[in-house]
Amino acid sequence: MLDFLLGKEIYLFFGIYGINGIIGIFLSSIFIGCIIYKVFIIVKQNNIEKYYNFIDKIYKNKKINEIIKAIVNIFLLISFYVMVAGFCAYFVQELQIPNIVGALIFIPLCLYAFIKNIEGIMKINFFLIPILIIFIILLAIKNIYNIQNINQIQIDSNFQKSIYYAILYTSYNTITLIPILVSLENYIKNKKQILKISITCSIILFLLAISVYIILLSIKTNIAILELPIVYVAGKLRKNI
Repeated sequence: MLDFLLGKEIYLFFGIYGINGIIGIFLSSIFIGCIIYKVFIIVKQNNIEKYYNFIDKIYKNKKINEIIKAIVNIFLLISFYVMVAGFCAYFVQELQIPNIVGALIFIPLCLYAFIKNIEGIMKINFFLIPILIIFIILLAIKNIYNIQNINQIQIDSNFQKSIYYAILYTSYNTITLIPILVSLENYIKNKKQILKISITCSIILFLLAISVYIILLSIKTNIAILELPIVYVAGKLRKNI
């Protein structure tokens, strides 16, 4: 989520494909919505409360189970590193504070977030995520005129590759998404609610990704060298933002 909202992830997976990148964003939003729906259905029908139980339900082979669990654990560990690296990159880019200082500040905070129960994290996200969504959409609206520069950041016009990266993006995010979905088993009630959640998530993901994409179009410098493109744009708009 952090890389997504800060723009780097959208640029790497979709931005370099110009108009084809928008098609990729649309497809990946649908794919992720379908995965959310299917995971919740499996979880609800089998009363699954832990991710390991979900894997056991999908894969009957014990060796495959262990491999999948190991991969997920590695990705969760990488997510921890990404969270810390994202904060450190912000301090370096905006405040010129060394990486080591940022790491010493945010490693304990991120570690606390990882070991905190799901209810605590959900309470934080209840306030934090809407603020981030509103900010990103408003920033996109302010830069909507840049949509005419759709090919400005296009590096590769290969349509097939953009579809491939849409699938890759979905798969990449699914690895860490499914454990979170499984942990929400107590919050889902019926199939109708699951369908609404899946559709809503797809729509929000698409709107946010397109918003980030539009914001990227306003960047005149080489996006590849920016660690935090959205922060860069916000700073150009008004430094105190």
